[in-house]
Amino acid sequence: MISTKPSQTLTIGSRKPFTRPAHSKPHIHHPITTIPKQLREKIKHKNRLRKEWQQTKYPSLKTQINKLQREIKAAIINFKNSTWDKILEQATPEDNSLYSLIKKKVKEAKPDAANRWFSRPSILLERLKAFCNENNIIPDFQHGFKENTSTLHQLLRVNNQVIHGFSRRMITGGVFLDVQKAFDRIWHQGLIYKLIKCNFPPYLIHIINSFLNNRAFRVKIDHFISQNGSLKSGCPQVSLLSPLLFNIYTTDFPTHPEASIHLFADDTAILVTEKTESQYDLASNPTSKSCKSG
Repeated sequence: MISTKPSQTLTIGSRKPFTRPAHSKPHIHHPITTIPKQLREKIKHKNRLRKEWQQTKYPSLKTQINKLQREIKAAIINFKNSTWDKILEQATPEDNSLYSLIKKKVKEAKPDAANRWFSRPSILLERLKAFCNENNIIPDFQHGFKENTSTLHQLLRVNNQVIHGFSRRMITGGVFLDVQKAFDRIWHQGLIYKLIKCNFPPYLIHIINSFLNNRAFRVKIDHFISQNGSLKSGCPQVSLLSPLLFNIYTTDFPTHPEASIHLFADDTAILVTEKTESQYDLASNPTSKSCKSG
């Protein structure tokens, strides 16, 4: 016998009564996500096919279920990414809401999950690029990691300068440099200093500082693993932020009025073209007072 009373008490046989407050709500320990109606219908259709397959075991039904499962998984990932992008677009730099939002997400996520977020295309990278373009942060002689430039452009510049010197019977000398493990050479404190010197917005500096700090490494030899060591330099190789941060780090590369600089990422060519050897020696002297940085 089941009887209902005004106090919301349900009595089932001789069991102990269960009492629920009239205005109580269930406790939900995770955020509620509303997915699009079209995706919900596809999930329902997959569940109906699964029930039918469990009864009949038809191979064609199993094929349809696997196909729907892949489509649903891809749709959910795209939906989550678009939702996150909308949240970032609503954050404004004026009140540091963007920095607060990312700091909160990084604390909630695992370290590897935080790195994956920073490694994917994001509005943070776009804002860094926009500020660099608006303020001419990256010098024109740097062609690495920049749109509409390539190694071919720098090769043509070097080739044209050499040919131009030969046609005028001038001497052309060059120094070619290659930085080994370039991303690992980025000094964290030096990069933050250059961000401040270039007048980047404070919220971007805070985010980059948080992105670089508290990184550690371990060395493994055979079956032996060392203790954790702290990293004071280097940017993650897999992150899309690292190439742009490297360009910012090398933005004050020294220049000379008599020398032409050709940079492509960490590859450097310094050329000097003069009429006589004495003029060439004077122009190519690295201790010349005319050499300046930035």
